[in-house]
Amino acid sequence: MAKFGPPEPFDFTQPAEWLMWRQRFSRFRVASKLDKESGEVQVNSLLYSMGRDAEPIYGSFVFPAATEAMPHPEYDFNLVIQKFDEHFVPKRNVIHDRACFHKRSQRAGEAVEAFVRSLYELAQHCEFGAGKDEQIRDRIVIGIMDKEVSQKLQLEADLTLERAIQLARQSEQVKQQSAERVEITVNEEGPKALWPYTFYEGRRSDGYALGRPLVMKNTNRSASMADSCQRGLPTHPRTLQVIDSQGTVFPGELKDQQHRLRDLIPDEFMTILPYYISAKSPPRN
Repeated sequence: MAKFGPPEPFDFTQPAEWLMWRQRFSRFRVASKLDKESGEVQVNSLLYSMGRDAEPIYGSFVFPAATEAMPHPEYDFNLVIQKFDEHFVPKRNVIHDRACFHKRSQRAGEAVEAFVRSLYELAQHCEFGAGKDEQIRDRIVIGIMDKEVSQKLQLEADLTLERAIQLARQSEQVKQQSAERVEITVNEEGPKALWPYTFYEGRRSDGYALGRPLVMKNTNRSASMADSCQRGLPTHPRTLQVIDSQGTVFPGELKDQQHRLRDLIPDEFMTILPYYISAKSPPRN
């Protein structure tokens, strides 16, 4: 049979942690079958598990007079727990707790799971009663960052808390998977996967047309430097156009040889970008 040890001794310098420690001890109490023992054994086990600082606090408690129904109130486990609750947990302001709950929205970068868990924790002290699930559901609908999901949830007339959480999680998973696929595609295909434009240059001023591809490796070089003739001839003024895969001319032309090619292209696509010098038509693939 498995043996269960009590939780770590309570840190009396952190009274706000009492409720969490108490819950851990309650689980130990059931798992170890301590709850089947007498009240005296249970209370002494509680005090021993809490640590030596529990003794003076327990000694300060004022218990009701003994009765036939409760001959030893100092050993009534539930009563002792109630006394410790009164000692560690200050009286809560329900209005403030509800205000914190209703102001809670999903933060940037916060997962749906973490957002929902936070709402459950905040709702514990709001005294919503039977309407707790509805309040959490509505807060998810209003507070989720993905407004498309919010609109979708609002259109479901019979929306339940479980359904709202399910749809929010599914949407988050789909978007994460889509982002991963895009990242893989970009890594495999390089900048051309995101920049579907090819550069062509018209005839030089002397009427001579070149058709050889050039690879621009230096992102700081100007168009005049990158377009230098392969034969070492002087660079001539040319017209540089950007044409997409449909043959549509991209707005704007570079007619001045001093213009920089990078003026047309975002920085992230300037690592190694091939373009072609052609008189009339795109080069063959």
